[in-house]
Amino acid sequence: MQAAKADDKARDAAKAAKPAKAAKAEKQAKPAKTAKAAKPAKKAKPEGKSKVEIVIAMLLGKKPVTRADIAEAVAWPSINIKAICTRKGMKLKQAADGTLSASAPK
Repeated sequence: MQAAKADDKARDAAKAAKPAKAAKAEKQAKPAKTAKAAKPAKKAKPEGKSKVEIVIAMLLGKKPVTRADIAEAVAWPSINIKAICTRKGMKLKQAADGTLSASAPK
């Protein structure tokens, strides 16, 4: 029992002997941030029709077109014509000979 009390006294003495925590040093002022460089302006859209507009014009034209004609005109190797028509509110029609046409947008 006395050994336990001695250990407790030793522990208490060790706690008291520890120096108090030093106050946190004041934070040094950070240098002001420099202004960011301005981003270059976006390139203007080239004049003319977009690829989607070309596809729509071809589908609404009087001449029937094939998927190959459209892919060649817009320089896309693969094109989802049905998705373009759906997005624009048009209904795609395919004739028996494989030519495509579409109803006018709503």
